Amino acid sequence: MIYSTNQNGTVYGEERVFTTKSGYISGHKYVYLELPSGTKWSMRNMGATQECEDGDFLLGANFLLRMSILVLIVLHGIGR
Repeated sequence: MIYSTNQNGTVYGEERVFTTKSGYISGHKYVYLELPSGTKWSMRNMGATQECEDGDFLLGANFLLRMSILVLIVLHGIGR
């Protein structure tokens, strides 16, 4: 039996030991949680050198494509 106590009280539970699969992609360590999606979770944020760092702010390609189209429409009147 294990327990944890904080300002809200004490919670009791049983200890579970498990192993996750992990590996490296392009030099970046990941953990595979066997989710239905097959998603591999990075051990740290992109651009971070340690697991506790925030890392870089990255925009998805789909967002950048939409913003580029918006700029073309607004600045150049394309589509009018």
